[in-house]
Amino acid sequence: MARWAPAIAVAAGISLTPISTSAADIGAAGEVFGTFSTLVWRSKNSAKRPINSATARLRLELDGGRALGDADLSWRIAYDNEIIGGGLVKSPEFAPLRTAIEPTLFDGGRDATSGGSYLWRHKIFRASVAYETNDWRVILGRQRVAWGSGRVWNPTDRFNPTSATALEAGQKTGSDAISAERFVERFGSLQMVFAPGVAKRGVSRKVAVRWRDTIGETDYAILAGGIENEPVIGLGLAGNLSWGGWHLETTAGWPKQSPRYAQMAIGIDAIFQPEFLDQSVAFSLEYFRNGAATGNAPIGLAPDRINSRHRDLWAFTTGYDITYIWRAGFTALFDTQNGSRVVIPSLSWSASQDVDVSFSAQFFQGDATSEYGAGQDSFVARLAYYF
Repeated sequence: MARWAPAIAVAAGISLTPISTSAADIGAAGEVFGTFSTLVWRSKNSAKRPINSATARLRLELDGGRALGDADLSWRIAYDNEIIGGGLVKSPEFAPLRTAIEPTLFDGGRDATSGGSYLWRHKIFRASVAYETNDWRVILGRQRVAWGSGRVWNPTDRFNPTSATALEAGQKTGSDAISAERFVERFGSLQMVFAPGVAKRGVSRKVAVRWRDTIGETDYAILAGGIENEPVIGLGLAGNLSWGGWHLETTAGWPKQSPRYAQMAIGIDAIFQPEFLDQSVAFSLEYFRNGAATGNAPIGLAPDRINSRHRDLWAFTTGYDITYIWRAGFTALFDTQNGSRVVIPSLSWSASQDVDVSFSAQFFQGDATSEYGAGQDSFVARLAYYF
């Protein structure tokens, strides 16, 4: 019975979602809400054979809290049930993906059941308790530590880096950590984060302190810390221009077992209104320099920093609101050292207040030694229902 409990939970959640179109108040515990999303894509496996794959995820979230005098205590839990099926599960590369250990202090997940072409698993996506006053916010548990101002690359995000070509780049694993933020004056704050390490899970101990504030039209952030035995420092800047904005962030590290390095991302954002279009067009151009690149293919995604094969990468993104419910987007990533690239067109549709639909594709080009040449073309459709 225990093995089928997640399946029963998903079936119950799916059956209830059509009649539960808003968060459910469960009294003192808080509110329950969630998302049911499905992702369907066509790509190729490592043998270059076309495969069709899909995932279906039910995420249930509980948000609650209570007042403690002049302070507030709140809690958040997000629990995922996910089915992965189709060609990906049967492909040779799925076995290492299935057994890969997430870079978290605790596992928090289990496989519920599996077959030849599907895997059903469940896990704790977020679980944290927060205590907040007028001057302080302290969070304990699995949380997202979102640092950085870059659009595609965030060198100062040493807790949850993601790949720019991930099908769900916004799905960050989260960090099992304790974070504290001291608010100073109008815009300033001092942030402190400590995440314990577990050697057998490949999780590095991380501690960092970050000061952020605003001077005139410029936001800035200065950080210092340590990733296991690697001292790191970083700087982030963002400001406004008459036609858009700009941002810069950089970090440097001194690993004990490898040469010191620096990473930097700098970019501009702009909005302009062509006479022949009804809406404005937004675009951004970003350059990433990775001093830690060695030319060798990365082994997975480093949980501590951005991991790329080559040093100089560029990104161009643009978006246009066709109507108030349809939006077209385009992203192109370039490896200027080896001439490889990936282009990612997208189209999103706000079908209703509770339903979003998107379509996208990824087209890779380059040789086997380039940054993007080893990628496989894919066509992706995603539906998300919020309740």
